[in-house]
Amino acid sequence: MANWYAFTGWNVGGNPFDPTKYRLVSVKPLCIFGEHICAVYLNEESTTPSTLGSNIETYISNALATQIPQPMGSGVKRFVYLRGPIS
Repeated sequence: MANWYAFTGWNVGGNPFDPTKYRLVSVKPLCIFGEHICAVYLNEESTTPSTLGSNIETYISNALATQIPQPMGSGVKRFVYLRGPIS
């Protein structure tokens, strides 16, 4: 079953490619656009994902480069959301 995982490393300069920096959330994130990773959608059920997978890592790279949720395209399910500046 797929779930959303919030990125918890943004406030300490954490690595967005490190699966231990993500935690299961029970709500769909409200963040979508920005310059920092907010959340990822993974086919996992554990509190912390065991892996992100190469597709998600590519989506994270693309999201950081474009500041647009990934993957892009009309009617495509987004797997990586971003958030605005850290204040």
